[in-house]
Amino acid sequence: MKLFKQSLKAIACTLFVIYSFNCDSTEVTSEPDFNLINTTEVEGYTVQLFSESNFITGGNTLYWSIKKDGKTAELRSFSVTPMMDMGMMQHSTPYTQPKAYDEFPAYYTNDATFIMPSGEMGTWDIKFTMVTMADEEISGSIDITVDSSWHLTSVKDSNDQMYFISWNTPRNPTSGSNDIVIMLYKRETMMSFPMVADADVSIYPYMDMGSGQGHSTSFTDPVATADGAYMGNITYNMSGTWTTTVSVITAQNDTLPDVVFEYNVQAK
Repeated sequence: MKLFKQSLKAIACTLFVIYSFNCDSTEVTSEPDFNLINTTEVEGYTVQLFSESNFITGGNTLYWSIKKDGKTAELRSFSVTPMMDMGMMQHSTPYTQPKAYDEFPAYYTNDATFIMPSGEMGTWDIKFTMVTMADEEISGSIDITVDSSWHLTSVKDSNDQMYFISWNTPRNPTSGSNDIVIMLYKRETMMSFPMVADADVSIYPYMDMGSGQGHSTSFTDPVATADGAYMGNITYNMSGTWTTTVSVITAQNDTLPDVVFEYNVQAK
């Protein structure tokens, strides 16, 4: 009996040590590791906009923090509208409305596909409106900068309808297998850019080796997913400069002119 009790005590001590080690080795992160894009103050609220990297033409994920008196503000709703001011003309871009960020519920997150860079042509800001728990509506705006990138291109069909094709991921392709996500949008008005979720999309990756030599590599054509994205795969067999031709046939059987993305593939 004495030996049995000693064994139970040893097991209990072992479990305690293991449990204590696991608890001590678990890193608790209270804040996400994002880059701060900009901050603005409006009627006692601090609105901060974050992203994982600088904004570029093409797909971007935005993260929002809204605080009052240093604490996360409880809101009935929070909505946004990205706007490009070109002086004589203004327009928006494809985007989604913010929703609670699952990993960090104190933050809101949404997507925006910026269709042109900041610069001499115009400047970007994001208008926002929040409704407090007391049903007070508060509006403001936050300035942003969008850098030019290879991730976005546009094309018109035979009826002069403008489409935007965004290479969302990977942002920086590497040698080996890469899952790719392509988004397709149609410009209906300067404020409306609905997603085209029912097209037939095909790709052709190619590396030009010079002197008329070149080769493709293993790839899978993108297929439409439930959320409207087109997901495929390219397995780059070497690093260097690649092009990928994207061909699109819409559900109305309109064939868009091919577009070509040119980019650099880094070695792993």
